[in-house]
Amino acid sequence: MWAVRIKFLWRNVAICEALDKIEEIGVKKGILIGREEGRILGVEQGEDLVSRLNGILAREGNIEKILKASEDREYRKVLLREYKLI
Repeated sequence: MWAVRIKFLWRNVAICEALDKIEEIGVKKGILIGREEGRILGVEQGEDLVSRLNGILAREGNIEKILKASEDREYRKVLLREYKLI
């Protein structure tokens, strides 16, 4: 009788360990998917900010600022703050 119980318990432990591993894999995949979706969203938001800044600068006739901001990340951040876009 004990042998049957021990075999049953070991089988349940193995099943639980397998399910834990499957859950762990699922969580890791979910995190990766979430990160990728977040990266995509961040890129889209950044593009929108730069487009809005370029539109403002173009309406003001500041082509030089647009060109400089396209090449200089720090200058672009200064302009985004100056125009209260961030």
